[in-house]
Amino acid sequence: MNDTYGHEAGDRVLMQFSALLRQSVRQDDVVLRLGGEEFLIVLKNTDPAYLTLLAAKILDRVRSFDFDLGEGSTLRKTCSIGLVPFPLFPDKPDLLSFEQGIQVADLALYHAKHHGRDQAVALFAGPNGPAQDEDVQRLVTDLGAALDQGFLRMG
Repeated sequence: MNDTYGHEAGDRVLMQFSALLRQSVRQDDVVLRLGGEEFLIVLKNTDPAYLTLLAAKILDRVRSFDFDLGEGSTLRKTCSIGLVPFPLFPDKPDLLSFEQGIQVADLALYHAKHHGRDQAVALFAGPNGPAQDEDVQRLVTDLGAALDQGFLRMG
């Protein structure tokens, strides 16, 4: 955005995108900008099944929104979404820290970006919970290994 349309237009798009996200969630949920063009949404007391519905709603809203670049110019954009419930392992709520949960969501986001964009990738606990610290480290850094070993599943 910044290279093509300038920093002012990029800032405008980020502010509009942020507002669009805030309008998509409940009043007591939290929308944070992590940096660059990455945002984090924290949904409180939410059924994990709702995550994919919300992601579809956000994808549709972004896809159909005319972002105002200023001076009468508009632009359509898309987004990619990575999502996980927290705690990721409900039967072991202390297995991952909140920061590690964000790392797993980031793995899902990068998978979405590298496999076509304009989509949501949801990761859920797999059939095999990580047993050792090395397993947890692999789970938060290597999506392929975490899926292969059954620590995670895509939903």
